[in-house]
Amino acid sequence: MPKLLEKQLTVSDKSETIIQAKPFIKWAGGKGKLLPELIKRLPNSFNTYYEPFVGGGALYFKLQPKKAVLSDRNFELVNCYNAIRDFSEDLIDDLLTHRYANEYYYNLRNADRDDSFLAWSNTRRSKREFCLRK
Repeated sequence: MPKLLEKQLTVSDKSETIIQAKPFIKWAGGKGKLLPELIKRLPNSFNTYYEPFVGGGALYFKLQPKKAVLSDRNFELVNCYNAIRDFSEDLIDDLLTHRYANEYYYNLRNADRDDSFLAWSNTRRSKREFCLRK
């Protein structure tokens, strides 16, 4: 199962622990390697973080803004973010049923070619996305 948390960072001047999250899914063309350059170019402050092409969310997870609007054209990816936010326990339970087998993988990969895919729950579709992009 993908790890949602990378490590814990302790902020010395505030004496509190901050959880540093990282992208939960690999995304082709992600911004992870560009983070140092992107951070240099950010404004000193902003009210709301807007991410029109969130993908894996590398910059979002690095910044951990208090208020954010995340979007992407890929419906299944957006469904993953929503499932983590709204149904994380169900998603974890569903991911625990994942198997590492060729036939299982190919069945998941081809599932959206069948009309029954439209009836799948959000968590089941999210599990599929996780498994295909791991």
